[in-house]
Amino acid sequence: MNRYFEYVYSSYLRHKNKRVREFKEREKEHAAILLVCRHPLGDTVLELPLIRELRYTYPSHWITVICAPSNRELFIHCPYINEVIVYDDRSKKHYFKTNYKYCQNFAKSELAKHYYELGIVPATYVASIVDAWLIYLSGANRRLSYSEKLNPANHHEYMGVYDNFFTDILSCNGMDHEVNRNLEFISYLGGKIHNN
Repeated sequence: MNRYFEYVYSSYLRHKNKRVREFKEREKEHAAILLVCRHPLGDTVLELPLIRELRYTYPSHWITVICAPSNRELFIHCPYINEVIVYDDRSKKHYFKTNYKYCQNFAKSELAKHYYELGIVPATYVASIVDAWLIYLSGANRRLSYSEKLNPANHHEYMGVYDNFFTDILSCNGMDHEVNRNLEFISYLGGKIHNN
């Protein structure tokens, strides 16, 4: 039932185009990139080449990564990242009732200080609606992810709502390795991949 209300409310927000952000104006001369990487350790390792290539493509941008407590240590030692923020929603019992408000408060307190030109949720087989909320509430101008349709179970659960929180949705080409799928974001943005 929680998932149903999550779908209905998320659809309402997108349909009405209500930006539930009340952030003050941010300085645009300090553009930033936000990545939401709250994935298991194996997926996290496969996301590091994407972060490296983003740094090469956008050398002057501030790069923020939102991670889970379990993969924080990998990110804080990455030389291409400026800021690592932990988002932990494991203790939230009433998933929809609590988590959306928690996302709002988190975005206001942690993400409002930057102007995010770009927001990315790297490729993963199990997409999370919370990741979509975080990217949306960050205020990022362009929000990229792979489609929820890559996983039929996700698509059945979210019914298109996950994809609607993004401005750009990518489709997977065949059975590409996850590193290559992540690097496809660079190509999609017009960048050059230096090392895969």
